[in-house]
Parts: sequence; structure tokens; C-alpha cells
Amino acid sequence: MKKLLKWAGIIIGVLIVFGVIASLGGDGEEVKTAEETKEEATVEEVVEETGTEEPAKVSEPEVATLKIGDTGQGENWDYTVNSFDIKDKITQKYGDPIEAGEGQKFLIVNVTFKNETKETKDITFWGSFDFEALATGDYVFDECSDFEIMIALENEYTDIGDVAPGGSATGDIAFKISAGATDLQFKVGFDDLIWDLQ
Repeated sequence: MKKLLKWAGIIIGVLIVFGVIASLGGDGEEVKTAEETKEEATVEEVVEETGTEEPAKVSEPEVATLKIGDTGQGENWDYTVNSFDIKDKITQKYGDPIEAGEGQKFLIVNVTFKNETKETKDITFWGSFDFEALATGDYVFDECSDFEIMIALENEYTDIGDVAPGGSATGDIAFKISAGATDLQFKVGFDDLIWDLQ
């Protein structure tokens, strides 16, 4: 009889252990975290809105294109593109003219900078505005960093120096572009402003 009770106790113990394991494991479904539930809801919302399981594409807002004479407002500066010129060479006061080179031309953009902050700002640091010239075919031309060209321009913008709060200054920005470049645009990259050069 002791042997029978011993086996009955073992069987009951095993059944209890299996019962506990089964209750912990649930009915085989995964337990989802709050993140997974949130993610599923988002996908379901997209499916309801678009009729597909792919997320809806969010297009980037288009940047308004300005014209010559228009003022674009940046974070610290207002910029007005006054004019532009395309040249084969830049003449210097002293010395020989600087040639753009075969298949290239110089694009000179004249810009007025207005300091919109409450402190004096320095323009002299080259490259601090991320100026670019754009052309048809997704061509991008960086501003000239050739010291000789920068010195040759009589009104090069990095010569401006300090601009007081509310003050303005005008300077030229030079680019070397392909001679056949068309539909030119001037871009201030850091402030995401674009002008058509026409």
C-alpha cells in the first residue's frame, strides 16, 4: 500500500508540474510587448489608409525657388541674390587674368548678406554657408576654394569680415562650372535656399 501511495504521489506531483508549466506557457501564443502592439497598430492603420501593407511614403517638402532680387530668410542671415555673371576669365588688378580652363567657365554670384541676429557675425570663414551652384542633370558645383581666384575677385565675400546686428554687406561668390551647364541655380545649403539664375 505504501508503494501505491508513493506512486500516486509521484503521479499527482508530475501532473501538478505539467499543469503549472502549461499555465505559464499559455496556449502557445506569444506575449507581445507594448512596442510590438504599437507597431502592429501603426501597420494596421497604414493598411486601412493605403490598402497595402507597405508604409505610406512621406515626401519631403519642396524648397521654394527664389528669383534674382528676392530675399531668402535663413537662421542667422537674410540673403539677397542681386546678380550673376558667367565669365571665361577673372581679371585681376595686378597680374594676368585667371582662366577658367578648357570646358569650364566662372559663375560669379553677387549676394547681399543681412545679419538678423542680435550679435556681430563674421563672414570671413570660407565654407560656413555651404554655397553651391546647381545645373540641369543634377550637377553640383562647389564654390571656388582656390586662393588665387578668391584674391582675384575684387569683392569676394570672405573679405567682408564682421557684420553688426541688422547690418548688411555685399560680396561675390565664385564657382567653376561646366561651360555647357544650363538652368543654373544658386543654393545656400545650410539654410536650404535656392535661387534661379535667369
